[in-house]
Amino acid sequence: VDASKIKLSLMAHWATQDAAFAIATVDALEAKLREARVRYEGHRYRAHHAFANEDAQGPGRIDITQYDAAWARIAWDRTLRFFGQHLT
Repeated sequence: VDASKIKLSLMAHWATQDAAFAIATVDALEAKLREARVRYEGHRYRAHHAFANEDAQGPGRIDITQYDAAWARIAWDRTLRFFGQHLT
């Protein structure tokens, strides 16, 4: 990622138990964003990959995914607040 090219505010939601995208990779990415002085708001959740995806539950879900309604609600609330602040 060439973080110097990011000119707009950025928000991300990370699952600390994500088997598809290791949290150590998130640490490295966030360091790049800080170094480039990107306006960035990151949130971490004790959750698995796709925690905000309602399809990631029950039979037929992909093994590394797991929907978590509580974390999903918090992530959506934060996202909508972020949109309200930055999309005018």
